[in-house]
Amino acid sequence: MNRLYFKKNIRTASSGSVIIKFGGVFFAFLNGILLARQLSLEGFGYYILAFSTITVLSVPANLGLPSLITRYLSKYEVSKDYASIKGLLLKTNQTVFISILSIYVVAGALYWFWWGSFQPVLVDTLLYAFLLLPIIAVNALLSATLRGMKLIIISELSDTFFRNFVVFICISAF
Repeated sequence: MNRLYFKKNIRTASSGSVIIKFGGVFFAFLNGILLARQLSLEGFGYYILAFSTITVLSVPANLGLPSLITRYLSKYEVSKDYASIKGLLLKTNQTVFISILSIYVVAGALYWFWWGSFQPVLVDTLLYAFLLLPIIAVNALLSATLRGMKLIIISELSDTFFRNFVVFICISAF
């Protein structure tokens, strides 16, 4: 791999991070334009509602663990305590998995009792969006792990740029 991605100095990390964030925002902007043109007003509203719901639910799914991972991983890396790093990553992944399952149980109960009154297109959109929750949550943990290892540029790539770029490619393909 190119050494630029693994540089640990602040100038390279910050400039790379800014470039990647601008790229991610650019593709998010293009995604909004493409979706607005392809979907009806109602369909675009369903998309925004589902995306916003999953974005909000990703906060309790992660339980603030990405910040904890970044902090403790750096600490354990300095002291070369690799057993603690392994334990930290295993426990945080298990905790997020349990949190996601809890969110799915609550969403299932809401689906059973309440979602029947909504239009089927909205319900289907929300159900498909719920499939993205584990991907978003695990991606946040991965990005935090990479930040904790001081691989800032790679962490930004997976967190912002690739997600919006993959969505752009999928929208363009359809």
